[in-house]
Amino acid sequence: MTKVTIKDVARESGVSTYTVSRALRGLDHVSEATRAHVIATAHKLNYTISRSASDLATGSTHRIAVLMREKISGWFAGELLDGLYDVLEAEGYNLLIYRAGDLQERSSVFSTLPSDHNADALIVTGFSPSQHEQEMLKRLGIPIVAVNSSDIDSADCSLAIDDIQGETMAIRYLASLGHRRFCYLGRLDPLPTWGRELRLEAYQQAMKELNLHDCGIFQADPNLQGSVATAIASMLASPVVPTAICAWADSHALAALSELRRNGLRLPDNISLIGFDGSTVARNLGLTTMSQPARDMGRKAARAALDLLNGEPPTERKLVIPAQLTPGTTTGPAPTSKSISYAN
Repeated sequence: MTKVTIKDVARESGVSTYTVSRALRGLDHVSEATRAHVIATAHKLNYTISRSASDLATGSTHRIAVLMREKISGWFAGELLDGLYDVLEAEGYNLLIYRAGDLQERSSVFSTLPSDHNADALIVTGFSPSQHEQEMLKRLGIPIVAVNSSDIDSADCSLAIDDIQGETMAIRYLASLGHRRFCYLGRLDPLPTWGRELRLEAYQQAMKELNLHDCGIFQADPNLQGSVATAIASMLASPVVPTAICAWADSHALAALSELRRNGLRLPDNISLIGFDGSTVARNLGLTTMSQPARDMGRKAARAALDLLNGEPPTERKLVIPAQLTPGTTTGPAPTSKSISYAN
């Protein structure tokens, strides 16, 4: 069977190939009557316009680039990408993923992005870009949507979880259970990370406002062997032992949970533990956590990018989303004794 071409549609419609192309791509300078006639003829002949030809004509790539600070295998990244895909795939867009997890990757990505010209819009997630990096983003000349990233001057709109509200709520919840002695398990990372500083600041501020005892702030990386074990050992060796631990993320909290149990502690009888993310693994293991709707944030970011590409201003230029408390089995009333009791 001979493949139908645009010339066949033009001949059958009685118009030029130029008019057929513009009619099928929804462009102007074509009357509605002519457009309807051309579309009907194309359907009759089972003709569809070539994506590559259309893209070449309009300058569109039908790709949305995603610049990620986190590992693609991480829970938040995976959920965010699923949300982006939910919306963009239905609109005929492909995702182009860049990862900039360390200094080398970051330098490489920011040096090549301005010259690639291979995406219609950019979604940036998890970044605290330097001034130089912000200038490079501005030079891209495409719509930019920031997700869980610090204020980016070049971003057309942004959405982020409310880290301060979430961390404060976590501590207030534990305080309502009678906890007065806390430790914080933070993220060990040489690069600035969105949320890390905000959650730590919220923790420190809550300690002061609620007159709670800060037994220490410890940094760890679950991907480094022995890192979390060392942090937990230091907490338990503190002169004043905490009855509650706030972890910056579920990944840290789950690693801490394993170490606490290895040290003979029962949760929540001896000590309470709370995370931040609301990951599937955390929920399945009963971790109390502050949940953020990562997949829904991905959908919102995708819609914002599409709106910007269509020339529509964002409904909200800066959207802040509250975290939600998800109680689990790792938090309970503070132990009545003055120190943590170990399991026999």
